[in-house]
Amino acid sequence: MWSRLSHIVSSKLRGGSTGVCLADSSTMYFAKSKSSLMTSSYCSRLPVEVILMGFRRREGLALGSAEGVSELLADRVVPLYHQRYWWSCSYAAIQMVLVAVANRGEAHEAALRSRHLVDEDGDAASIRDLQAALVAAWGDGLDPDGQDFIVGRSPKPLVGRRGRLASLGAPEAKVLFGHAGIEASTFSYEGVDAASDVLHDVVEYYSVPNRMPGLLVCGDHVRVVVGALDAPHIRQLVFIDPNWSEPRFETLDQGGLESKAGEFEMMFLDD
Repeated sequence: MWSRLSHIVSSKLRGGSTGVCLADSSTMYFAKSKSSLMTSSYCSRLPVEVILMGFRRREGLALGSAEGVSELLADRVVPLYHQRYWWSCSYAAIQMVLVAVANRGEAHEAALRSRHLVDEDGDAASIRDLQAALVAAWGDGLDPDGQDFIVGRSPKPLVGRRGRLASLGAPEAKVLFGHAGIEASTFSYEGVDAASDVLHDVVEYYSVPNRMPGLLVCGDHVRVVVGALDAPHIRQLVFIDPNWSEPRFETLDQGGLESKAGEFEMMFLDD
């Protein structure tokens, strides 16, 4: 079993953003970038059977050398993009997922770059560029119903639009990734079992290896889901919030979800 501080995963973090990663089999390290390397700035514990980014960690599991773990986690670094405006949480959440997917490998990065979703340095597109990328996807025939909904909200064009009527949801995120050839699925949840159903699907999703982050639309706010807790612990999802100014993980159980909203949307990447 590794010590909490002696084996720190040093993974390149694109764009010099702050981010989070998991560094050993029982401790989540909340890391903040220093130059281009991840260094341990914050430490906290969650139950050891956390499923993070689709890789199940159990106490005592032999994970190999520090170098091997660094390689394993290199495509699972999730940068923290802080939302710049009160209405821009959806854009910041999409930016986080974009960089996490770009970090998965050259093919994914090239696919996203081809649609101007990340730049040559691996940074995510700006709000305005994401709006332009969405309009380009609509122009290629993707999601005409969604286009009608977003465009019909305001007489102003989407590119350059600000405020509540500029916010995006899970369907728009799916269109952005799909236009780059990265398939995603979206789900809507409502009714008395909505929160329970969200947790069921998140646990099921992250029980499969090599998963990427997902998006949770929870009322008027969008969060990035990066893992799950399941039995013998209370079922919870693990998330990062674009409203935070420092990187960390938090969890939401069924009661926590129900206190946030009564209806939800999720986007899961199929890759």
